[in-house]
This record gives sequence, C-alpha cells and structure tokens, in this order.
Amino acid sequence: MSFAQFFIVLRARYRIAVAVFAAVVAMTLVASLVMPKRYTADTQLFFDLLSQDLIGGAGASLSANSSSSYVPTQIEIMTSSNVAQKVVARLHLDQDPAQHAAWLRATDGQGSEVVWLARELRKGLAVRPEMDSNIVTLSFRSPDPAYSAAVANAFTAAYIETSLALHDGPANDTAQWLEGRVQAARELLQQAQAKVAGYQRAHAIVTGDEHIDSETERLTLMSQQLVALQGQNADTQSKLQVGNANLAFPGVAQDGVASKLRADIADLEAKISVTAASLGTRYPTYMQMQAQLATLRSQLAAEIHRTSGAISADSSAGKLRESRLNGSIAAQKQRMLTNAEQRAQLESLVKERDAAQNALQDVSQKYIQASLLAHSVQTNVSVLTPAVVALLPSSPKPLLYTSIAVLVGALLGIAAAFGCELADRRVRSDNDIADLLGAPVLGARRDLNRFSWLRRVAVWSNA
Repeated sequence: MSFAQFFIVLRARYRIAVAVFAAVVAMTLVASLVMPKRYTADTQLFFDLLSQDLIGGAGASLSANSSSSYVPTQIEIMTSSNVAQKVVARLHLDQDPAQHAAWLRATDGQGSEVVWLARELRKGLAVRPEMDSNIVTLSFRSPDPAYSAAVANAFTAAYIETSLALHDGPANDTAQWLEGRVQAARELLQQAQAKVAGYQRAHAIVTGDEHIDSETERLTLMSQQLVALQGQNADTQSKLQVGNANLAFPGVAQDGVASKLRADIADLEAKISVTAASLGTRYPTYMQMQAQLATLRSQLAAEIHRTSGAISADSSAGKLRESRLNGSIAAQKQRMLTNAEQRAQLESLVKERDAAQNALQDVSQKYIQASLLAHSVQTNVSVLTPAVVALLPSSPKPLLYTSIAVLVGALLGIAAAFGCELADRRVRSDNDIADLLGAPVLGARRDLNRFSWLRRVAVWSNA
C-alpha cells in the first residue's frame, strides 16, 4: 500500500479514527482525574565499600566479585519480609484499628497479622540502585504523604538495624564461645600455677638463680680445698717414706727441743774429743761425758720418735680429711645434679604455666574484640538523604498520561480505521482497480473540487 492509498483510506475512515482517538484520550483523562492520588517518599543510602574497621583498626575492602554482588544483596535484604516486619513493629501498624480491620477483611483473621501487614508494605516499596554508583534509592508510595515518608524512613532504620544484626550476630556467638574458652584457659592457668608452686614447695626450690650460684661456688671451693689437701698429703707421705729421722721430717728440724739437743750433743761430742785427747778415755770426766752424751742421744731419739709420730698422725688425719672432702664433693655434685633435674622439671612446669598464660591473654584479647564487635554500632551504610513529606503526588500524572494517550489513541484510531477498511474493502483509487483487475489503468476521471487535496499524492499508472 502506497502513501496515497494510506491517506485515502484514512480520509475515508477518519470518523472511526477520530472516535477511537477521542475515546482513548477521554478515558485516560477521566481515569487520571478519578484515580486516587499517591505520594512517593524517597530516601537515598550510600554504601561505603572501603569502610575502615574502627575496632580492628584495619581497612576492609571488597574484591571485584564481592563488590558487584554486594549492592544487590543489600537490596534483597531491604525488600525482605524480615525488614518489613520490623517496620510494622517500629510503626506499631499491628495496633492500628484501620490496619487490623483491613487484615480481618482480607484474611478473615487467618494467619499472622504482622506477616500480612509486612507483605502489604512491600507492595508499595521500591528499591533501585543508581547507575554506576554505590547509592541506592528506597521509595515508598501510598495515598498519605506523611505515611509514605514515615514508612520510607522506617524501612531505612529497619534495614540498618538488620544489617547490624547480621554483622553483630556472628560476633555475638563468637564472643559467647570465647567467653567459655577464657574461663577454661583461666582454669588451666590456675592449675599450672598450682603445679609450679606445689613443686617448688615440695622440693624447696628457690625461684632465683642465687641458690645455683652459691651451690656452684661451694663446689668450686671444695675442689680447691681438695687440691690443696692432696698436695699436703702427698708431701707428708713422701717425707715419711724417706726414712731419715733428721732430714725426713721437717718437724724435727724445726722443733726447738730437738735442735737444742743436737746442739748440746755436738758440743758434748767436741768436748769428749778434747778430753779423750788430753786426759784419755779412762778419765772419770770422759766417762761422765760419755754417759751424758748417751742421755742426750736417748732424749733426741725420743723427741724424733715423738715428732715422727705426730707427722704420721697428721698424714692419717690428712687422708681422712681428704676422704671426707671427696665424699662431700661427691654429695655436692649429686645435690647439684638433683637440683638440675628438679629445675628442669620446674622449668617444664613454668613453660606450661607461661603457655597457659599466653593462651589466656590471646583468647582474652579475641574475646574483648568479639565483644566490642557484638555491640558495635558501626555500619558501612549511611543515610544520604532522608525521606521527607512530598508536596506533590507522584501519581496519577494527567499530563504524562494524556500525552501517552494521544500517541496510543492515534495509533489505535489508525489501526481501527484500517481494520474497518479491511473488513469492508472498497475501490478508492485507480491503484485499487489495477490491483483488483491485474491490468494497468489507462486514465482516471477526478472530481477536482472534491479531491483537490489529493492532487499531490495521486499516482497515475501507465502501461
């Protein structure tokens, strides 16, 4: 169909097109005026995907995959029944007589009123993310502008509360679990401390290192004494084995009585020699001097015997002291070995105590952090623009609806006109005759007065 035929058909059926167009526009205008006014309240929320954890002290960032699904997940939470039920409780809608009557009419009192009211609220809720941003717009529409603003703000508050609950819930469970771990760690520490104290009390172990130093110093002193005593005993024993009473025993040479006796014997022997030379060996003085010399020699021998006995006694006493000192050193070494074993056992117990103390400190810090998180009021969502009472209704919009009705009515009018034409096909131009007969039209007679407006669109077909 050519443009000429299109306009010819439209001109012939213009009454039907105009009637349909007028009906559509009129119905739309009447419906716009009759429809109840509804007011929309909008609130905007900003999601900070790089918010900092003030309690943990570390920045929290989301990966690309997480950030792409984070905002849709939050939108699902906003539109969930859980959030809507909190809005019902926050606004006390279940206590409103009008809402209660509506619930009774709709359900005959069957089911939960709060769930039904939450479902009705969700019908007027709309949540949409802004393009290429972390801002989400939450809208609520109702016939009452103040009610719309109140519900929108209540949805925002309920969502933030739910978000905190979802964040704080696991932290609260973790804090409760850690509280039990803290008590168990505290009991283990007390048991470890009791073991350390009991072991120290049972073995009389001093906590400081002074006792170890004193025991080591005592062993060193005993060892030095033993070395000195062994040297003395060896010297005495060697002198006892010489067998020379005058030279073997330094005590004899150093004894004043023995020295005087030796001197007297030497003097007397000199006198005897002089007397024997001058008076002869039979002289009474000589014989008296010989008797006196024998007496001195007997006294010297007795003194040497006494001194050598004292040296032998000193040697025996030195050996006894050496034996006792060896026993004391062995006992000291055994005592130090025992102390070392006890201290090793004590060190093991102390390490267990320190490990229990470190475990208690670690779990206590985690418990404190989890407790802070469980009671945290920090969230990464902020109310960018709260909802306010709308002054103008969001629907209906007569101008917009009428504009749409004009376009739709025109299309429907044209469609109705061509529908009627197809139902009652008529010859309205030479092209129609050509199409009908399948032969070219040689000429056409026109009423120029009636169809003068078609001069520019008339088409002549020549063979």
